[in-house]
Amino acid sequence: LKGARIEELLEQLRVLSDGGAAMSPSVARCVLGLLRESRPRLLRPPPPVALTQRQKEVLACLADGMSYERIADEMQISVNTVRTHVRRLYDALQVEGAAEAVSKAFRHRLL
Repeated sequence: LKGARIEELLEQLRVLSDGGAAMSPSVARCVLGLLRESRPRLLRPPPPVALTQRQKEVLACLADGMSYERIADEMQISVNTVRTHVRRLYDALQVEGAAEAVSKAFRHRLL
């Protein structure tokens, strides 16, 4: 404010009275720089997720709230095989749990 001209101060007051926010040119440059840096990252589409048919079946069962034992019975495989499918599914989706896997699957239209 100390180095600002009267015209600049009046313009900032008009901006503020119209609901805007006052921002010094140096702050504006900094904000614009940050936006430029983050924009490519924000606009980048998520990587495509390739799941096997079995992983998709296990994922659908998890979405239905089934236990590993029930999934094993339903798919006629062992519980250890279910665990293997689940672990590989989590790796493919880059998640750490069933709820996160199901959520991400819905977001990416895998279910």
